[in-house]
Amino acid sequence: MDTVVKFSDNRNNKINQEIEVFARAMSKKKQSAEYYVENRNASLNNVGRNIALGKKGEYFAFKFLVRKYGYPVIPMDTEIREGSNKGWRVDLNFKDFNSSLPNIHVKTCDKFTVSYSNDFSWLLQWSNARGKGGKDKIFFDKCKDDIIMFVYTDHYRSDTGIIKHAIPVRSLDRYLKEPKKKDFQGRKKGVYYKDLVSRGLEDIGVILQK
Repeated sequence: MDTVVKFSDNRNNKINQEIEVFARAMSKKKQSAEYYVENRNASLNNVGRNIALGKKGEYFAFKFLVRKYGYPVIPMDTEIREGSNKGWRVDLNFKDFNSSLPNIHVKTCDKFTVSYSNDFSWLLQWSNARGKGGKDKIFFDKCKDDIIMFVYTDHYRSDTGIIKHAIPVRSLDRYLKEPKKKDFQGRKKGVYYKDLVSRGLEDIGVILQK
């Protein structure tokens, strides 16, 4: 079921430069890092790395979808938005370019996560630290027809990613569990690869071509 996606050295270096600029900008005051620390039990030291990791996963998923299933080439979102323009946007908004395609949400984990949880696992935000708001928009009705892809890479600078699986967002609830890390329990939900396997893996091609 795993599919390996690899970038050339030149392409990988260019992507890493783009996402590091993006992650540094998002780590500044009044951007994502400040919000994550105040509201999502995030460590300031980890925020920049997590932002870069998430963005790199989008690049792996994008290449996979374009090369394997002929999805259109669309702009990657590395825009630094401020004020009222920040908002939330889906990771890969294919539906805006072709209404017959689903929008794609991408979750990415690395070797540190696998080492800690003894499994490939991905986190989704369930609520803010204060217990009000902050839920990942993927849980909202407007995303019910979207697809969520689960990606692994050793480190955000790695040239190789693995597409572990993809499921319809409408099926996501059945896989949600409390995270292993106690600080995240009640605030985040985890998806574990062993649960995806135990429930039977649908053909990823069928899912992405629906």
